[in-house]
Amino acid sequence: MDKDHYQSVGPLTLWSFTDLADPRWIVGTEFIQLRQHSNLQGRFPEQMTGTYNPAGWAAYYSDGTLFLKRAAVLPGTYPDFGCNFEIFTNPDFLELETLSPSVQLAPGESCCHAEIWSLFCNVPPGDTEDWIRSTVVPLATGSDSS
Repeated sequence: MDKDHYQSVGPLTLWSFTDLADPRWIVGTEFIQLRQHSNLQGRFPEQMTGTYNPAGWAAYYSDGTLFLKRAAVLPGTYPDFGCNFEIFTNPDFLELETLSPSVQLAPGESCCHAEIWSLFCNVPPGDTEDWIRSTVVPLATGSDSS
């Protein structure tokens, strides 16, 4: 290992009910996936994690449709130990949540946290990291050649 790999690159936060042995999780070398299932096999009906996601996007795939959520990655201190993205599921739904950095506002000041939502139809199925790289990443980054 070289010296460029000695430091952490970001948090992966866990809740008391997070069980990475739950079969709904797929932890790969580049991507973390959480599947939503109505028929549970794990210890807890809920699963959740958060991370600092420098890419600024997350996606949910179901039956040929890909929902993509983007949010600007801004400098600052993020909640939940530095997370700008969180994912939660239970037997009924899956949630992709973006977070903004904490902001201190004076009276009369305001701030805005914007999300960009995109929906893609007729997306071929998959759940491997190769599928994410070849199918999802081009849609997320706008580098789709089609």
